[in-house]
Amino acid sequence: MADATSIVLGTAPRLRATFRNADGDLFDPSVVRFKVKGPDATIETFVYGVDLDVVRLSVGAYERKYLPATAGEYCWRAECEGDDWGASEGEIDVDGGCFA
Repeated sequence: MADATSIVLGTAPRLRATFRNADGDLFDPSVVRFKVKGPDATIETFVYGVDLDVVRLSVGAYERKYLPATAGEYCWRAECEGDDWGASEGEIDVDGGCFA
Protein backbone atom coordinates (compact mmCIF):
# COMPACT_ATOMS: atom_id res chain seq x y z
CA MET A 1 0.00 0.00 0.00
CA ALA A 2 1.26 3.43 -0.88
CA ASP A 3 -0.32 5.39 1.95
CA ALA A 4 -1.14 4.57 5.60
CA THR A 5 -3.03 6.88 7.96
CA SER A 6 -4.04 6.50 11.62
CA ILE A 7 -7.05 8.47 12.84
CA VAL A 8 -9.56 8.59 15.70
CA LEU A 9 -13.19 7.67 15.00
CA GLY A 10 -15.05 10.83 13.97
CA THR A 11 -12.24 12.11 11.73
CA ALA A 12 -12.81 12.28 7.96
CA PRO A 13 -9.51 11.80 6.12
CA ARG A 14 -9.06 13.07 2.58
CA LEU A 15 -8.39 10.30 0.08
CA ARG A 16 -6.37 11.83 -2.76
CA ALA A 17 -5.19 10.54 -6.11
CA THR A 18 -3.36 11.98 -9.09
CA PHE A 19 -3.40 10.46 -12.55
CA ARG A 20 -0.55 10.70 -15.08
CA ASN A 21 -0.35 9.39 -18.62
CA ALA A 22 2.53 7.39 -20.10
CA ASP A 23 4.44 10.65 -20.74
CA GLY A 24 4.14 11.62 -17.07
CA ASP A 25 1.67 14.43 -17.73
CA LEU A 26 -1.34 14.93 -15.47
CA PHE A 27 -4.62 14.12 -17.21
CA ASP A 28 -8.33 13.87 -16.46
CA PRO A 29 -9.57 10.31 -16.96
CA SER A 30 -13.01 9.63 -18.39
CA VAL A 31 -13.93 7.74 -15.18
CA VAL A 32 -12.53 8.20 -11.64
CA ARG A 33 -13.62 5.82 -8.85
CA PHE A 34 -12.79 5.72 -5.15
CA LYS A 35 -13.43 2.42 -3.37
CA VAL A 36 -13.32 1.92 0.39
CA LYS A 37 -13.31 -1.53 2.04
CA GLY A 38 -14.32 -1.46 5.71
CA PRO A 39 -13.44 -3.78 8.59
CA ASP A 40 -16.42 -6.00 7.71
CA ALA A 41 -15.11 -6.35 4.09
CA THR A 42 -18.01 -4.28 2.68
CA ILE A 43 -16.86 -2.23 -0.33
CA GLU A 44 -18.31 1.20 -1.03
CA THR A 45 -17.74 2.80 -4.45
CA PHE A 46 -17.83 6.54 -5.20
CA VAL A 47 -17.63 7.89 -8.77
CA TYR A 48 -16.63 11.38 -9.92
CA GLY A 49 -19.56 13.09 -11.62
CA VAL A 50 -22.07 10.85 -9.83
CA ASP A 51 -21.15 11.27 -6.15
CA LEU A 52 -20.83 14.93 -5.16
CA ASP A 53 -18.21 14.11 -2.50
CA VAL A 54 -15.68 13.11 -5.19
CA VAL A 55 -14.15 16.38 -6.34
CA ARG A 56 -11.63 17.39 -8.98
CA LEU A 57 -8.96 19.59 -7.38
CA SER A 58 -7.09 20.35 -10.62
CA VAL A 59 -6.06 18.55 -13.80
CA GLY A 60 -5.49 14.92 -12.86
CA ALA A 61 -6.04 15.46 -9.11
CA TYR A 62 -9.10 14.11 -7.30
CA GLU A 63 -10.23 13.81 -3.70
CA ARG A 64 -12.90 12.11 -1.61
CA LYS A 65 -13.42 12.86 2.10
CA TYR A 66 -14.50 9.68 3.87
CA LEU A 67 -16.00 9.37 7.35
CA PRO A 68 -15.51 5.82 8.70
CA ALA A 69 -18.55 4.49 10.55
CA THR A 70 -16.71 2.20 12.97
CA ALA A 71 -13.23 1.57 14.38
CA GLY A 72 -11.02 -0.88 12.51
CA GLU A 73 -8.82 -1.20 9.44
CA TYR A 74 -9.97 0.28 6.13
CA CYS A 75 -8.39 0.03 2.68
CA TRP A 76 -9.07 2.48 -0.12
CA ARG A 77 -8.34 2.57 -3.81
CA ALA A 78 -8.62 5.30 -6.43
CA GLU A 79 -8.71 4.10 -10.02
CA CYS A 80 -9.43 5.48 -13.44
CA GLU A 81 -10.52 4.42 -16.89
CA GLY A 82 -9.94 6.01 -20.24
CA ASP A 83 -7.11 6.18 -22.76
CA ASP A 84 -4.64 5.78 -19.87
CA TRP A 85 -5.16 3.72 -16.73
CA GLY A 86 -3.95 4.27 -13.20
CA ALA A 87 -4.60 3.49 -9.56
CA SER A 88 -3.40 4.25 -6.06
CA GLU A 89 -4.22 2.65 -2.73
CA GLY A 90 -3.91 3.34 0.96
CA GLU A 91 -4.89 2.16 4.41
CA ILE A 92 -6.72 3.88 7.24
CA ASP A 93 -6.45 2.56 10.80
CA VAL A 94 -9.39 3.94 12.79
CA ASP A 95 -9.02 3.94 16.58
CA GLY A 96 -12.25 4.03 18.59
CA GLY A 97 -10.71 6.60 20.94
CA CYS A 98 -11.09 6.88 24.68
CA PHE A 99 -14.75 8.00 24.45
CA ALA A 100 -15.96 5.14 22.26
